[in-house]
Amino acid sequence: MNFETKYLIRWGIPGWIFIVGILPILFLSGVFNSKIFGEFKAFHFITLIISLITIGIPIGYIFQRSFFMSAWIRKGKKIHELEMEVINKFTKNVPKPDWWGKKNDIQNYFYIEYQYQYNISKLENDRLIYLSQRYAHLLSTTHSMGTVTEVTLLSCGIYLAFTCYAFLFGGLFIIEHAWFIFLCCSILHGFLGFIFLKNFRYFSANALFFQVNLLNDIYKENNDNHTKTTI
Repeated sequence: MNFETKYLIRWGIPGWIFIVGILPILFLSGVFNSKIFGEFKAFHFITLIISLITIGIPIGYIFQRSFFMSAWIRKGKKIHELEMEVINKFTKNVPKPDWWGKKNDIQNYFYIEYQYQYNISKLENDRLIYLSQRYAHLLSTTHSMGTVTEVTLLSCGIYLAFTCYAFLFGGLFIIEHAWFIFLCCSILHGFLGFIFLKNFRYFSANALFFQVNLLNDIYKENNDNHTKTTI
């Protein structure tokens, strides 16, 4: 799979999930009524599907960018402190600059990230490929889970809003008690969002643990080799 295809699919998945997730709203609102469907031919359906797939890619990309932009803000100070606690615990062999601990946690984290990228680039080729691909998998899965969590929770909020709207103005929808369907969809998306959130936290912790332990082991190996050489 080439670069373009891989990233188009990665960007598209959140957008496609969002589009499919809100389709019941369009159906119950009468957007796809029998008259319109009756005039549709196979070519029109194919065109519609291709259009939705195409539109899903930029929508998914926007969701990913918004996730990256707000990730640090959403974490909050407490989460940063927990991450730094893990970093300090498992990087005892990694030399720290004089300003370590005096600046904010984000700068400390960026320093560890730089040290990781710099030191892993000096590994032998086979080891470099395996470890870099493993970390890239953990990191990309973390970002994917975070983005999908954002999508499903947003859909949950939209369905809650439509639940209230349909309960008050149910006559605007093509079936009676549409609010109940919206409520069920809201519960479903909320449940999926909870599952994706748990997966996001798992992969996020796993990626951080992998990164800091690998960096610590690299420095430990270098120190041991230096000691043997000196002796």
